[in-house]
Amino acid sequence: MHIEEKVVGDVVVLRPLGKIILGDDDKVWEKAREVLAKGHKKILLSLVDVPYVDYAGLGTLVRIYSMASKQEAKLKFSNLSKKVRDLFALTKLLTVFEVFDSEEEAIEAFDLPF
Repeated sequence: MHIEEKVVGDVVVLRPLGKIILGDDDKVWEKAREVLAKGHKKILLSLVDVPYVDYAGLGTLVRIYSMASKQEAKLKFSNLSKKVRDLFALTKLLTVFEVFDSEEEAIEAFDLPF
């Protein structure tokens, strides 16, 4: 799995390419850990190129969210496929994660007050 990284203002956008499944999920975890270790506080996981997430991958996304929260960083998600959105809904993670239809919407939402 390859993970593209770009910075838009003060938001780091991570875009994994491929399925987030057992074995490949560690790559997403390590990349997020690396970004947080550099002190970034706004991270967007754009899942536009992720057609599928298994339960190991889902667990990794929860771990990343937890790690970001502990470091007072914000993590948002965008561009979920129907399968991934359905999985988030089934596991009730749509009520936990902030999910947006586009990267642009998610990036703008970082600057909105809660």
